[in-house]
Amino acid sequence: MRITASGDSHVGRVRTGNEDSFLIDESIGLYMVCDGMGGHASGEVASERAIAFASQYIQERKSILATAGKSPGGYFQVVEMLEQAIQFANDQLYRLGMVLAGHQGMGTTLTLVLVLDAKAIMGHVGDSRLYVIRDDRVHQLSTDHTLANEMISQGQLSPDAPELDRYSHVLTRAIGTRGTVEVETLLFDLFPDDVCVLCSDGLSNYLPAAARLGELVDRQWLQSAPSALIEYAMNAGGSDNITAITLLARPGDDPTGGPEDLRRRLKLLKDSFLCKGLSESRAMRLLNHSDLVCASAGQRLAVKNGPDAGVYFIHKGRIALETPDGREVELVSPSYFGETMLLRGGNPLSSAIISEDAELQFISRRRFDALSRRFPKLGRQLYKNLATEICRRYCDQLSLSSTALEDTLLEDEHDLSASVMMFDEEE
Repeated sequence: MRITASGDSHVGRVRTGNEDSFLIDESIGLYMVCDGMGGHASGEVASERAIAFASQYIQERKSILATAGKSPGGYFQVVEMLEQAIQFANDQLYRLGMVLAGHQGMGTTLTLVLVLDAKAIMGHVGDSRLYVIRDDRVHQLSTDHTLANEMISQGQLSPDAPELDRYSHVLTRAIGTRGTVEVETLLFDLFPDDVCVLCSDGLSNYLPAAARLGELVDRQWLQSAPSALIEYAMNAGGSDNITAITLLARPGDDPTGGPEDLRRRLKLLKDSFLCKGLSESRAMRLLNHSDLVCASAGQRLAVKNGPDAGVYFIHKGRIALETPDGREVELVSPSYFGETMLLRGGNPLSSAIISEDAELQFISRRRFDALSRRFPKLGRQLYKNLATEICRRYCDQLSLSSTALEDTLLEDEHDLSASVMMFDEEE
Protein backbone atom coordinates (compact mmCIF):
# COMPACT_ATOMS: atom_id res chain seq x y z
CA MET A 1 0.00 0.00 0.00
CA ARG A 2 1.33 3.45 -0.92
CA ILE A 3 0.64 6.22 1.58
CA THR A 4 0.32 9.92 0.83
CA ALA A 5 0.63 11.89 4.07
CA SER A 6 0.37 15.52 5.07
CA GLY A 7 0.23 17.32 8.41
CA ASP A 8 -0.10 20.78 9.91
CA SER A 9 -0.45 22.46 13.31
CA HIS A 10 -1.63 25.88 14.48
CA VAL A 11 -1.63 27.69 17.81
CA GLY A 12 -5.30 28.68 17.42
CA ARG A 13 -6.97 31.98 18.29
CA VAL A 14 -6.70 31.93 22.09
CA ARG A 15 -3.49 30.23 23.24
CA THR A 16 -0.13 32.02 23.16
CA GLY A 17 1.93 28.85 22.65
CA ASN A 18 1.45 25.60 20.74
CA GLU A 19 1.62 22.52 22.97
CA ASP A 20 0.71 20.15 20.12
CA SER A 21 3.38 18.19 18.24
CA PHE A 22 3.20 15.79 15.32
CA LEU A 23 5.45 13.40 13.42
CA ILE A 24 5.43 12.10 9.84
CA ASP A 25 8.20 9.52 9.34
CA GLU A 26 7.65 7.93 5.95
CA SER A 27 10.86 5.89 6.24
CA ILE A 28 9.07 3.47 8.59
CA GLY A 29 5.44 4.50 7.99
CA LEU A 30 5.00 6.14 11.40
CA TYR A 31 2.54 8.99 12.04
CA MET A 32 1.90 10.54 15.46
CA VAL A 33 0.00 13.37 17.16
CA CYS A 34 0.54 14.55 20.75
CA ASP A 35 -1.35 17.22 22.68
CA GLY A 36 0.71 18.37 25.67
CA MET A 37 -0.51 19.75 28.97
CA GLY A 38 1.03 21.30 32.04
CA GLY A 39 1.35 25.02 31.35
CA HIS A 40 4.49 27.20 31.44
CA ALA A 41 5.88 25.41 28.35
CA SER A 42 5.55 22.02 30.07
CA GLY A 43 2.95 20.85 27.56
CA GLU A 44 5.22 21.71 24.65
CA VAL A 45 8.11 19.83 26.25
CA ALA A 46 5.88 16.84 27.03
CA SER A 47 4.49 16.46 23.50
CA GLU A 48 7.87 16.91 21.81
CA ARG A 49 9.69 14.50 24.13
CA ALA A 50 6.95 11.86 23.97
CA ILE A 51 7.25 11.78 20.18
CA ALA A 52 11.05 11.61 20.43
CA PHE A 53 10.99 8.78 22.99
CA ALA A 54 8.39 6.66 21.17
CA SER A 55 9.88 7.12 17.69
CA GLN A 56 13.39 6.38 18.98
CA TYR A 57 12.17 3.10 20.52
CA ILE A 58 10.49 2.07 17.25
CA GLN A 59 13.45 3.08 15.06
CA GLU A 60 15.79 0.95 17.17
CA ARG A 61 13.54 -2.07 16.55
CA LYS A 62 12.60 -1.50 12.91
CA SER A 63 13.98 -4.93 11.98
CA ILE A 64 10.74 -6.30 13.49
CA LEU A 65 8.79 -4.26 10.94
CA ALA A 66 10.67 -5.77 7.99
CA THR A 67 9.73 -9.34 8.95
CA ALA A 68 6.19 -8.74 10.26
CA GLY A 69 4.41 -10.17 7.22
CA LYS A 70 6.57 -13.30 7.06
CA SER A 71 5.21 -15.11 10.11
CA PRO A 72 1.64 -15.84 11.32
CA GLY A 73 1.99 -13.72 14.45
CA GLY A 74 4.30 -11.10 12.97
CA TYR A 75 1.85 -8.21 12.96
CA PHE A 76 0.80 -8.94 16.53
CA GLN A 77 4.48 -8.78 17.54
CA VAL A 78 4.54 -5.26 16.08
CA VAL A 79 1.40 -4.40 18.07
CA GLU A 80 3.19 -5.53 21.21
CA MET A 81 6.30 -3.55 20.27
CA LEU A 82 4.27 -0.37 19.71
CA GLU A 83 2.62 -0.79 23.09
CA GLN A 84 6.08 -1.13 24.64
CA ALA A 85 7.24 1.98 22.76
CA ILE A 86 4.41 4.03 24.26
CA GLN A 87 5.10 2.56 27.70
CA PHE A 88 8.76 3.55 27.23
CA ALA A 89 7.74 7.10 26.29
CA ASN A 90 5.51 7.26 29.36
CA ASP A 91 8.28 6.04 31.67
CA GLN A 92 10.89 8.41 30.26
CA LEU A 93 8.57 11.42 30.35
CA TYR A 94 7.48 10.62 33.91
CA ARG A 95 11.13 10.43 35.01
CA LEU A 96 11.93 13.67 33.17
CA GLY A 97 9.08 15.46 34.92
CA MET A 98 10.42 14.35 38.30
CA VAL A 99 13.86 15.91 37.75
CA LEU A 100 13.22 18.82 35.37
CA ALA A 101 12.65 21.99 37.36
CA GLY A 102 9.23 23.53 36.79
CA HIS A 103 7.88 20.59 34.77
CA GLN A 104 6.52 18.28 37.46
CA GLY A 105 3.16 16.84 36.46
CA MET A 106 3.54 17.53 32.75
CA GLY A 107 1.87 15.09 30.39
CA THR A 108 0.51 14.59 26.90
CA THR A 109 -1.89 12.58 24.83
CA LEU A 110 -0.38 10.30 22.18
CA THR A 111 -2.06 8.79 19.14
CA LEU A 112 0.00 7.03 16.50
CA VAL A 113 -0.50 4.93 13.40
CA LEU A 114 2.13 2.62 11.93
CA VAL A 115 1.49 1.42 8.37
CA LEU A 116 2.94 -1.96 7.32
CA ASP A 117 2.04 -3.37 3.90
CA ALA A 118 -1.77 -3.29 3.82
CA LYS A 119 -2.04 -3.24 7.62
CA ALA A 120 -2.20 -0.34 10.05
CA ILE A 121 -1.66 -0.39 13.80
CA MET A 122 -2.97 2.22 16.20
CA GLY A 123 -1.42 3.03 19.57
CA HIS A 124 -3.43 5.47 21.66
CA VAL A 125 -3.55 7.21 25.04
CA GLY A 126 -5.72 10.25 25.83
CA ASP A 127 -8.33 12.15 23.82
CA SER A 128 -6.57 12.90 20.55
CA ARG A 129 -8.31 10.87 17.87
CA LEU A 130 -7.89 8.51 14.95
CA TYR A 131 -10.61 8.43 12.31
CA VAL A 132 -10.83 6.36 9.14
CA ILE A 133 -12.94 7.53 6.20
CA ARG A 134 -13.98 4.46 4.22
CA ASP A 135 -16.57 4.26 1.44
CA ASP A 136 -17.78 7.77 2.37
CA ARG A 137 -18.44 6.75 5.97
CA VAL A 138 -16.41 8.08 8.91
CA HIS A 139 -15.45 5.81 11.80
CA GLN A 140 -13.73 6.90 15.01
CA LEU A 141 -11.29 4.08 15.80
CA SER A 142 -9.81 5.51 18.99
CA THR A 143 -11.59 5.82 22.33
CA ASP A 144 -11.64 9.10 24.25
CA HIS A 145 -9.92 8.37 27.56
CA THR A 146 -11.91 11.00 29.45
CA LEU A 147 -13.97 10.97 32.61
CA ALA A 148 -17.07 11.87 30.59
CA ASN A 149 -16.67 8.89 28.26
CA GLU A 150 -16.01 6.58 31.19
CA MET A 151 -19.12 7.79 33.02
CA ILE A 152 -21.23 7.32 29.88
CA SER A 153 -19.94 3.76 29.35
CA GLN A 154 -20.73 2.92 32.99
CA GLY A 155 -24.23 4.37 32.73
CA GLN A 156 -23.52 7.18 35.21
CA LEU A 157 -24.07 9.91 32.62
CA SER A 158 -26.18 10.19 29.48
CA PRO A 159 -24.55 11.44 26.25
CA ASP A 160 -26.83 14.50 26.24
CA ALA A 161 -26.44 15.38 29.94
CA PRO A 162 -25.90 19.14 30.51
CA GLU A 163 -22.90 18.48 32.79
CA LEU A 164 -21.13 16.44 30.09
CA ASP A 165 -18.81 19.28 29.08
CA ARG A 166 -17.53 19.56 32.66
CA TYR A 167 -15.98 16.09 32.44
CA SER A 168 -15.13 15.96 28.72
CA HIS A 169 -11.63 17.37 29.17
CA VAL A 170 -10.70 15.43 32.30
CA LEU A 171 -8.30 12.74 31.07
CA THR A 172 -8.30 9.31 32.68
CA ARG A 173 -5.11 8.32 30.82
CA ALA A 174 -2.13 10.41 29.72
CA ILE A 175 1.55 9.97 28.92
CA GLY A 176 3.97 11.03 31.67
CA THR A 177 1.61 11.76 34.56
CA ARG A 178 2.05 8.36 36.23
CA GLY A 179 4.66 5.63 36.25
CA THR A 180 2.57 3.30 34.07
CA VAL A 181 -0.26 3.77 31.59
CA GLU A 182 -2.75 1.52 29.84
CA VAL A 183 -2.31 1.67 26.06
CA GLU A 184 -5.16 1.13 23.60
CA THR A 185 -4.07 -0.71 20.45
CA LEU A 186 -5.83 -1.78 17.27
CA LEU A 187 -4.57 -3.77 14.28
CA PHE A 188 -6.69 -3.19 11.18
CA ASP A 189 -6.60 -3.65 7.42
CA LEU A 190 -6.19 -0.68 5.10
CA PHE A 191 -8.28 -0.63 1.94
CA PRO A 192 -7.51 1.40 -1.20
CA ASP A 193 -8.81 4.98 -0.89
CA ASP A 194 -9.05 4.78 2.91
CA VAL A 195 -8.24 8.11 4.53
CA CYS A 196 -6.91 8.13 8.10
CA VAL A 197 -7.08 11.35 10.10
CA LEU A 198 -5.13 11.85 13.33
CA CYS A 199 -5.96 15.03 15.21
CA SER A 200 -5.85 16.81 18.55
CA ASP A 201 -9.02 17.85 20.34
CA GLY A 202 -8.53 21.37 19.00
CA LEU A 203 -10.16 19.97 15.85
CA SER A 204 -12.36 17.16 17.17
CA ASN A 205 -14.08 19.48 19.67
CA TYR A 206 -15.63 21.24 16.67
CA LEU A 207 -16.90 18.05 15.02
CA PRO A 208 -20.45 17.62 16.34
CA ALA A 209 -20.63 14.32 14.44
CA ALA A 210 -17.90 12.21 12.84
CA ALA A 211 -19.66 12.50 9.47
CA ARG A 212 -18.72 16.20 9.36
CA LEU A 213 -15.10 15.15 8.89
CA GLY A 214 -15.98 13.32 5.68
CA GLU A 215 -17.49 16.52 4.29
CA LEU A 216 -14.30 18.46 5.03
CA VAL A 217 -11.71 16.04 3.58
CA ASP A 218 -11.32 15.99 -0.20
CA ARG A 219 -9.28 13.04 -1.48
CA GLN A 220 -8.36 15.03 -4.59
CA TRP A 221 -6.67 17.71 -2.47
CA LEU A 222 -5.37 15.64 0.40
CA GLN A 223 -2.04 17.47 0.67
CA SER A 224 -3.93 20.60 1.72
CA ALA A 225 -6.53 18.75 3.84
CA PRO A 226 -4.80 19.41 7.23
CA SER A 227 -4.72 23.14 6.50
CA ALA A 228 -8.38 23.05 5.48
CA LEU A 229 -9.28 21.24 8.71
CA ILE A 230 -7.36 23.81 10.75
CA GLU A 231 -9.13 26.64 8.94
CA TYR A 232 -12.47 25.00 9.76
CA ALA A 233 -11.57 24.78 13.47
CA MET A 234 -10.31 28.37 13.47
CA ASN A 235 -13.56 29.61 11.95
CA ALA A 236 -15.48 27.61 14.55
CA GLY A 237 -13.66 29.32 17.43
CA GLY A 238 -10.05 28.12 17.53
CA SER A 239 -10.05 27.96 21.33
CA ASP A 240 -7.21 25.41 21.49
CA ASN A 241 -4.13 24.36 19.54
CA ILE A 242 -5.13 22.50 16.37
CA THR A 243 -3.20 19.64 14.75
CA ALA A 244 -4.14 17.23 11.97
CA ILE A 245 -2.43 14.55 9.89
CA THR A 246 -4.15 12.95 6.89
CA LEU A 247 -3.11 9.67 5.24
CA LEU A 248 -4.44 8.39 1.93
CA ALA A 249 -3.95 4.69 1.12
CA ARG A 250 -3.37 3.75 -2.51
CA PRO A 251 -2.65 0.32 -4.05
CA GLY A 252 1.04 -0.43 -4.53
CA ASP A 253 2.77 -0.76 -7.89
CA ASP A 254 1.75 -4.41 -8.11
CA PRO A 255 -1.72 -4.56 -6.54
CA THR A 256 -3.54 -7.86 -6.05
CA GLY A 257 -7.11 -8.77 -5.27
CA GLY A 258 -6.25 -8.85 -1.57
CA PRO A 259 -7.99 -5.61 -0.52
CA GLU A 260 -11.26 -6.62 -2.18
CA ASP A 261 -11.09 -10.00 -0.45
CA LEU A 262 -10.60 -8.19 2.86
CA ARG A 263 -13.58 -5.96 2.14
CA ARG A 264 -15.75 -9.03 1.56
CA ARG A 265 -14.45 -10.76 4.68
CA LEU A 266 -15.08 -7.70 6.86
CA LYS A 267 -18.52 -7.14 5.32
CA LEU A 268 -19.46 -10.79 5.88
CA LEU A 269 -18.61 -10.48 9.58
CA LYS A 270 -20.28 -7.08 9.94
CA ASP A 271 -23.49 -8.46 8.41
CA SER A 272 -23.45 -11.49 10.71
CA PHE A 273 -25.29 -11.92 14.00
CA LEU A 274 -22.02 -11.62 15.97
CA CYS A 275 -21.40 -8.03 14.85
CA LYS A 276 -24.87 -6.67 15.53
CA GLY A 277 -24.46 -3.28 17.19
CA LEU A 278 -20.64 -3.32 16.96
CA SER A 279 -18.61 -0.30 15.89
CA GLU A 280 -16.20 -0.50 12.95
CA SER A 281 -13.19 -0.79 15.26
CA ARG A 282 -14.74 -3.66 17.22
CA ALA A 283 -15.63 -5.50 14.02
CA MET A 284 -11.99 -5.06 12.96
CA ARG A 285 -10.83 -6.63 16.23
CA LEU A 286 -13.05 -9.64 15.57
CA LEU A 287 -11.73 -9.95 12.01
CA ASN A 288 -8.17 -10.02 13.35
CA HIS A 289 -9.10 -12.91 15.66
CA SER A 290 -10.46 -15.00 12.81
CA ASP A 291 -8.81 -17.17 10.16
CA LEU A 292 -9.49 -17.64 6.46
CA VAL A 293 -9.98 -21.33 5.65
CA CYS A 294 -9.67 -22.50 2.03
CA ALA A 295 -10.99 -26.03 1.54
CA SER A 296 -11.30 -28.33 -1.48
CA ALA A 297 -14.29 -30.46 -2.43
CA GLY A 298 -14.39 -33.65 -0.39
CA GLN A 299 -12.43 -32.22 2.54
CA ARG A 300 -13.84 -32.64 6.05
CA LEU A 301 -13.85 -29.73 8.50
CA ALA A 302 -13.14 -30.12 12.22
CA VAL A 303 -16.47 -29.89 14.03
CA LYS A 304 -15.77 -31.75 17.29
CA ASN A 305 -16.19 -29.94 20.59
CA GLY A 306 -13.16 -28.34 22.22
CA PRO A 307 -11.32 -25.01 22.51
CA ASP A 308 -10.21 -25.18 18.87
CA ALA A 309 -13.73 -25.73 17.55
CA GLY A 310 -15.80 -22.72 16.58
CA VAL A 311 -18.07 -20.97 14.11
CA TYR A 312 -17.61 -20.95 10.32
CA PHE A 313 -18.93 -18.16 8.07
CA ILE A 314 -19.15 -19.20 4.42
CA HIS A 315 -17.65 -16.81 1.84
CA LYS A 316 -18.17 -19.07 -1.15
CA GLY A 317 -18.68 -22.72 -2.00
CA ARG A 318 -21.03 -25.37 -0.59
CA ILE A 319 -20.85 -27.32 2.66
CA ALA A 320 -22.86 -30.46 3.46
CA LEU A 321 -23.67 -30.80 7.17
CA GLU A 322 -24.95 -33.76 9.13
CA THR A 323 -26.51 -32.95 12.51
CA PRO A 324 -26.39 -35.30 15.53
CA ASP A 325 -30.04 -36.27 14.92
CA GLY A 326 -29.20 -37.42 11.38
CA ARG A 327 -30.53 -34.45 9.40
CA GLU A 328 -28.55 -33.42 6.31
CA VAL A 329 -28.31 -29.75 5.32
CA GLU A 330 -26.41 -28.03 2.51
CA LEU A 331 -25.27 -24.44 3.12
CA VAL A 332 -23.96 -21.71 0.82
CA SER A 333 -22.80 -18.11 1.35
CA PRO A 334 -23.68 -16.12 3.45
CA SER A 335 -24.68 -18.96 5.80
CA TYR A 336 -22.78 -20.04 8.90
CA PHE A 337 -22.60 -23.04 11.22
CA GLY A 338 -20.99 -24.14 14.47
CA GLU A 339 -22.03 -21.10 16.51
CA THR A 340 -22.79 -23.22 19.60
CA MET A 341 -19.15 -24.39 19.52
CA LEU A 342 -18.17 -20.95 20.84
CA LEU A 343 -19.65 -22.11 24.16
CA ARG A 344 -18.35 -24.95 26.28
CA GLY A 345 -20.79 -27.83 25.99
CA GLY A 346 -22.14 -26.70 22.60
CA ASN A 347 -23.76 -29.33 20.40
CA PRO A 348 -21.22 -30.59 17.85
CA LEU A 349 -22.15 -31.53 14.30
CA SER A 350 -21.67 -35.11 13.17
CA SER A 351 -19.81 -33.98 10.05
CA ALA A 352 -19.14 -31.03 7.74
CA ILE A 353 -17.95 -31.95 4.25
CA ILE A 354 -16.98 -29.52 1.49
CA SER A 355 -19.17 -30.36 -1.50
CA GLU A 356 -17.78 -27.49 -3.64
CA ASP A 357 -14.44 -25.67 -3.23
CA ALA A 358 -15.01 -23.17 -0.45
CA GLU A 359 -13.62 -20.21 1.49
CA LEU A 360 -14.76 -19.76 5.07
CA GLN A 361 -14.04 -17.34 7.90
CA PHE A 362 -13.37 -19.30 11.10
CA ILE A 363 -13.42 -18.09 14.71
CA SER A 364 -12.31 -20.63 17.29
CA ARG A 365 -13.62 -20.70 20.83
CA ARG A 366 -10.07 -20.25 22.12
CA ARG A 367 -9.57 -16.97 20.20
CA PHE A 368 -13.15 -15.84 20.88
CA ASP A 369 -12.60 -16.25 24.63
CA ALA A 370 -9.19 -14.56 24.46
CA LEU A 371 -10.68 -11.56 22.64
CA SER A 372 -13.52 -11.32 25.18
CA ARG A 373 -11.11 -11.41 28.11
CA ARG A 374 -8.82 -8.77 26.58
CA PHE A 375 -11.73 -6.44 25.75
CA PRO A 376 -14.54 -7.11 28.27
CA LYS A 377 -17.02 -4.59 26.81
CA LEU A 378 -16.63 -6.12 23.37
CA GLY A 379 -16.88 -9.61 24.88
CA ARG A 380 -20.10 -8.69 26.66
CA GLN A 381 -21.70 -7.61 23.37
CA LEU A 382 -20.40 -10.67 21.50
CA TYR A 383 -21.79 -13.10 24.08
CA LYS A 384 -25.08 -11.24 24.12
CA ASN A 385 -25.32 -11.46 20.31
CA LEU A 386 -24.36 -15.13 20.43
CA ALA A 387 -26.95 -15.96 23.09
CA THR A 388 -29.64 -14.08 21.17
CA GLU A 389 -28.85 -15.96 17.96
CA ILE A 390 -28.86 -19.34 19.70
CA CYS A 391 -32.26 -18.41 21.17
CA ARG A 392 -33.54 -17.55 17.72
CA ARG A 393 -32.28 -20.83 16.25
CA TYR A 394 -33.95 -22.89 18.96
CA CYS A 395 -37.14 -20.88 18.59
CA ASP A 396 -37.20 -21.64 14.87
CA GLN A 397 -36.68 -25.33 15.55
CA LEU A 398 -39.30 -25.50 18.30
CA SER A 399 -41.74 -23.01 16.72
CA LEU A 400 -41.75 -20.95 19.92
CA SER A 401 -41.98 -17.23 20.47
CA SER A 402 -38.45 -15.84 20.22
CA THR A 403 -39.33 -13.00 22.59
CA ALA A 404 -40.51 -15.38 25.29
CA LEU A 405 -37.43 -17.58 25.02
CA GLU A 406 -35.02 -14.64 24.98
CA ASP A 407 -36.71 -13.21 28.07
CA THR A 408 -36.13 -16.52 29.81
CA LEU A 409 -32.49 -17.01 28.81
CA LEU A 410 -31.48 -13.34 28.95
CA GLU A 411 -33.47 -12.23 31.98
CA ASP A 412 -31.08 -9.36 32.50
CA GLU A 413 -27.58 -8.30 31.55
CA HIS A 414 -26.19 -9.35 34.93
CA ASP A 415 -26.92 -12.98 34.09
CA LEU A 416 -25.03 -12.59 30.82
CA SER A 417 -22.07 -10.96 32.56
CA ALA A 418 -21.94 -13.85 35.01
CA SER A 419 -21.88 -16.27 32.07
CA VAL A 420 -18.96 -14.44 30.47
CA MET A 421 -17.04 -14.52 33.77
CA MET A 422 -17.73 -18.25 34.05
CA PHE A 423 -16.27 -18.90 30.59
CA ASP A 424 -13.18 -16.85 31.48
CA GLU A 425 -12.58 -18.71 34.73
CA GLU A 426 -13.05 -22.15 33.21
CA GLU A 427 -10.71 -21.50 30.30
